[in-house]
Amino acid sequence: MSKTLRAGAWFGALALSLVVAPEAARGTTMAAARQTSTFEGCLGAGSRSGEFALTVGKDRFTVVPGIGVDLAAHLNHTVKVSGTVDDRGAAKVVRATAVEMVATTCGTAFF
Repeated sequence: MSKTLRAGAWFGALALSLVVAPEAARGTTMAAARQTSTFEGCLGAGSRSGEFALTVGKDRFTVVPGIGVDLAAHLNHTVKVSGTVDDRGAAKVVRATAVEMVATTCGTAFF
């Protein structure tokens, strides 16, 4: 292989690694920071406007709907809520990315 061809291949590989490596690292970091969890429980009204409360056994989460997630349609239903969890001291806030109705009522297991 000529020196020019080898140098061109080396610089091409270097340029590709500089573009791909930061993107891969950024994706890994974001994935670790924003892991999605799913919770099944009874969805009720929250203590603030625009927030909901999800009761899962003895645990209670504040749920904030994400874009396109209609939690109001599932008030007092048993649901599965998926989203990212933010710890705010004693409170746990779920930023909902999806909701799925399990039942149109809440069983006594959630209270």
